[in-house]
Amino acid sequence: PRPSTRPFRARELLDIGQVKEDTAQRRVGLLKLFEEWLEPRVDPFTLVEMARHHGWALNEWLAEYLKHCYVSGWAMGRAAEAVNAVQTSYPWLRGSLAGPWGL
Repeated sequence: PRPSTRPFRARELLDIGQVKEDTAQRRVGLLKLFEEWLEPRVDPFTLVEMARHHGWALNEWLAEYLKHCYVSGWAMGRAAEAVNAVQTSYPWLRGSLAGPWGL
């Protein structure tokens, strides 16, 4: 095979994916809002523990959070970015978040 003509790619780029910096920063904020909403409801678990060990339950909680956001007056685009924030942070959940995307 021919050598790549692309410049060196840093591993950190995988963490932010193919989104612009402002989108990545917005998702960080949305993830923090979800985490603050979620953790009192699933105490003693954290968002990370839910993602790692209870993905099926996190799916349901994320759907519930989106309903909360809708009732609170959020735009649907902002709510969708909240789901994207979870998927970006915990990529192994991508295939199991059908519930929130179905709203």
